[in-house]
Amino acid sequence: MDRVLGWLRWPLRILLLAVAYVVTAHLSYLMANPGTYASAVFPPAGIALAAVLVWGWRISPGVFLGSVGLNLTLGTAAFSVDLSQLPVAMAIAGGATLQALAGGLLCRHLAAIPVAGRNDWHEIRIVLLGGPVACVISAGIGNVMLVLGGREPVEGAVVNFWTWWIGDTIGVVIFTPLTLLALRPSHYGRDHRGMLIGVMLAALVAVLALFHLVSRHEALLLERGFQQQAREQVERLDVRLSVYTENLYSLRRLWESSQSVEEAEFARFTAGALEDHSDIRALAWVPATSPLMQVVYVSPANGRLERGMLLGKDKRMLVARDEARASGKAVIVAQGRSPSAFADVLLMMVPVYARPSATVPATDRPREFAGVVLGVFEPRQLAREGGAFDSGTVMLPMQISEQGLLLPYLQGTARTDTWPMTWKTAFSRGGRDWQVTVTSPTGYRASHRSLQTVMLLGGGLLLVGMLQALLLSMRRTMLLQLKTTEAEQARELAEQTAQTKSSFLATMSHEIRTPMNGVIGMTQLLSDTRLTVEQQHYVSTIRQSCEALLRIINDILDHSKIEAGKLEVEQVPFSLPSLLDECASLFTLVSGQSGVQLSVESGADLPTDVIGDPVRIRQILINLLANAFKFTREGKVVLRVRTHGGNAGTAMVHFEVEDTGIGMDEQQRARLFEAFSQGDSSITRKYGGTGLGLSICRQLVGLMHGEIGVSSEPGHGSVFWFRLPLRRAVLDATLPPGTRPRPMVDISGLRVLVAEDNPVNQQVIAGFLKKHGLNAVMASDGVEALQRLTASHDVFDLVFMDCEMPNMDGYTATSRLRKWEADAGLTPVYICGVSAHVMAEYRERAMQAGMNDFIAKPLRRPDLLRVLMDVAEMLKP
Repeated sequence: MDRVLGWLRWPLRILLLAVAYVVTAHLSYLMANPGTYASAVFPPAGIALAAVLVWGWRISPGVFLGSVGLNLTLGTAAFSVDLSQLPVAMAIAGGATLQALAGGLLCRHLAAIPVAGRNDWHEIRIVLLGGPVACVISAGIGNVMLVLGGREPVEGAVVNFWTWWIGDTIGVVIFTPLTLLALRPSHYGRDHRGMLIGVMLAALVAVLALFHLVSRHEALLLERGFQQQAREQVERLDVRLSVYTENLYSLRRLWESSQSVEEAEFARFTAGALEDHSDIRALAWVPATSPLMQVVYVSPANGRLERGMLLGKDKRMLVARDEARASGKAVIVAQGRSPSAFADVLLMMVPVYARPSATVPATDRPREFAGVVLGVFEPRQLAREGGAFDSGTVMLPMQISEQGLLLPYLQGTARTDTWPMTWKTAFSRGGRDWQVTVTSPTGYRASHRSLQTVMLLGGGLLLVGMLQALLLSMRRTMLLQLKTTEAEQARELAEQTAQTKSSFLATMSHEIRTPMNGVIGMTQLLSDTRLTVEQQHYVSTIRQSCEALLRIINDILDHSKIEAGKLEVEQVPFSLPSLLDECASLFTLVSGQSGVQLSVESGADLPTDVIGDPVRIRQILINLLANAFKFTREGKVVLRVRTHGGNAGTAMVHFEVEDTGIGMDEQQRARLFEAFSQGDSSITRKYGGTGLGLSICRQLVGLMHGEIGVSSEPGHGSVFWFRLPLRRAVLDATLPPGTRPRPMVDISGLRVLVAEDNPVNQQVIAGFLKKHGLNAVMASDGVEALQRLTASHDVFDLVFMDCEMPNMDGYTATSRLRKWEADAGLTPVYICGVSAHVMAEYRERAMQAGMNDFIAKPLRRPDLLRVLMDVAEMLKP
């Protein structure tokens, strides 16, 4: 009995290893990428290596049989066997077996026998030798055989190799120690088993999570790329049909430009089109005098379309002729269910009307139907030649149907992939409504997989594997020290990141706003010149685009300031009706251009004068109104304001922006006010935007002790609302002088010095000043400005000082000038700082340097005019 058991021991081990190989492989492929067998972890590689390390080379038949069984059942239903792939399966199995034997040999001879005793470096050596080194064997042999066997395209061989190698390597890293623990548990000791299993499982979860994220990203990119290719293919088809239509319209113009057309003239006219377009098979003239549509002229004559042919025997021809005559446009002949001599070509006809007599007044000339010009086209011919509606080098399989009937002359004939992607669209041309379905061809997924994505995944997986092997060799005290060190590094990194972020935002604000000042300023100056209506439209479009970009920049900066706790709200008196009128006026042009009606409704009990932050309230209203117009194509947008409770001193003001746009479902509403989020990723692709606007609105409303919300249903529009407590005020008594309406002040004669290093910004400021009759003196940096002011101090009434200049910035120049003025006992000249930085600390720095005022770039004409009027009013005797 013992002898029998001894004989059966090795066959049972081999059989169990083969079964474990097949089962664990199929489990790993359940988590593979759709349409491929790319798995992040291939457990059989680790199991096979562990088996060879424990039992030696005699266990290798189990690896071979398991790999053969796996490849014969892979991709089949219910583990059925595909014997046609036996040669390929055996070659791949040979590579897997050779890999296990080579890994075992390397580990035994170069790392000692890891199961003979506990050693902290055993697992690391297994990772390096049995993983990255030995796993090249199976990946290399397997990919060569898959390509030779026709199971994978040549284009995907490189990506497939790296994916295979990564999966085998991580399988060795994770499952070899686990298998060794199951086969020889005593060699790892009781104290290490729990840590070993915990680390292995944690590494496995991390690997699978990373693989899932990267796979989803790759699948999304692949889907987008396929849809773009499908869309381009249909667009090329549309372009080709437009070429056909234009050729027929050219032929019609020949008839309508003369009293009669001879056959020779017809042949000469059509020769160019036939020569330039090989897919135009024939062009013909069919006069209206023939009830059965007899062909009179045809070029070239062939077996398909000949002179004297009676096309009217096919009722579809007569129907198409009548449709063309009634519509006056090109009509494609419908495909019927019955057989036809023209089943594999596209027929299109355009109506021709007789040229009326010149003696008849134009208003009395009837349109007399003279016949049709007919074209026979074969668009699939260009598809075969690579010039019609193919997408790159691959003709995507395409089905086009009309009322459920496939149109054979427009089909893409490439074979469909095993796991196809599909893109559908509707298509109309020549009076026909078609349904188009494009699918991915054979090998599309494999040939379009991203090597960059696979390398990123591989780097992440190897990093996880190395971390796992390192953790296996460390004691508990080392783990505690590692955690302490990582925590300290994370804290320092967080502090550095915060400083870097603040510096980056400040630099971004300055570097972007400086050229934007030139763009917006020059646009304003250009709009004041004599322009045509078309030119005014172009200038207006440029200005609107710049304003949109500026709003995005402001949103990012506001979000950062709110996160840093540096954004403060003001409490100043202002007129609420005036604020509403100002916000509505900003969208008057948008309303007129889009056809969406804009209205403002305010309650009778709405307070006129309140105390709050008008700038931030205006920002919230403009954001909500802009969103309403963005997502509304027709209907109306209503701004409603009313009181919603309160007392004698404070009014709870309720603002509403209602639209008739696309609306949102519950899931979209739930994440609407999150930063960098929109209701749907497709909304970002279609409508654009950063996803910051509503998040900033929510935080601003919170800073002003209010609340904000939305009610919406898909297809029924949205209502965004917010409530703010605003104190009542008497506007005329409490409004600061700077915010009251002020009369115009004469600014002529002001002497202005502009310190600005940017030539474009110099032109912008000079242009603005020139519009008001002022000529400015320019200084290119702080050094030149200081020299001019100290040499001719009384010559200038006002200085526009750029804060950021080479050689000497505006802050330093102002500080030195103020010290020189104080030492000389002179009246300080009025200095207005100009900067592309909009953070509050830069304004404070300007004031501390001795500047009297501060305006931000991009420069606005009202801001410049305000400064000029302030100085002129100050200088009045």
